[in-house]
Amino acid sequence: MNSVNSIPMTQLVKEYQQNVWQKVSVPRAFSSCRKDGALMGEPGVAKVIFVYELCKTPDLLHEFLRKAGLLKKDLTCAKCNSPMKLRSKDINDGAVWTCRNRIDKKECGLQKSVRFGSWFSCSKLTMGEFLFRASCEEKGIDTFNTFLELVRKIDWTNFTYAD
Repeated sequence: MNSVNSIPMTQLVKEYQQNVWQKVSVPRAFSSCRKDGALMGEPGVAKVIFVYELCKTPDLLHEFLRKAGLLKKDLTCAKCNSPMKLRSKDINDGAVWTCRNRIDKKECGLQKSVRFGSWFSCSKLTMGEFLFRASCEEKGIDTFNTFLELVRKIDWTNFTYAD
């Protein structure tokens, strides 16, 4: 995942601010912000409204988290060694990794959480709740971006958690 992490977080946030802004319907009360997307925050620095709007679209959220290096970009089935696909599903996280490979006319069918092998696998919060809370706690202008940079640089597989 190192190649994914070479994208500066501010650049990634700026790209997704533009993507999210195109999908947002802004109330008339914020008409002065309509033209330039000021509600999303300074370019490259996330505001709570950006995170909220990003989390409303699970596919866009998963894409953002994969590009940020916080979710796996691809996954191989442990049962049949075939590539798994990320499929939308009506659950909290909005998607699961699914293997559709056929073995002897029968579908493998192995499913793994979209969180599998990621930092989120140890959390009971949804990914959206986690990001929203992290953005609400910001104290400095770039705290959210710095936090995401830190999270994606840590190898979380070296830690164990006791219930």
